[in-house]
Amino acid sequence: MINFSEQVCLAIYRRFAASGVAPSREDLAEETGLAADVVKQAITDLVASRHIVLPPPAPRAEPGMHGRSTGRPRRRRPNSPTSWSPFH
Repeated sequence: MINFSEQVCLAIYRRFAASGVAPSREDLAEETGLAADVVKQAITDLVASRHIVLPPPAPRAEPGMHGRSTGRPRRRRPNSPTSWSPFH
């Protein structure tokens, strides 16, 4: 008998073979007939056993950083050749 992780793994492989696109958890639950929480646990098990690899989550900016690495204002040297001012 095939366990839940194997069912989900086969469904993922079938979808990739058919369309080249990864299925959503909802698609996997519908295709396998398993509950959403069982599919989620099966995916977790497949990742842990390295049968599938998920992309890393996108980095999130911290509040107030606005693209700066330190969160502090940059020091400017007023006569530096790299300083720019519209009034020069």
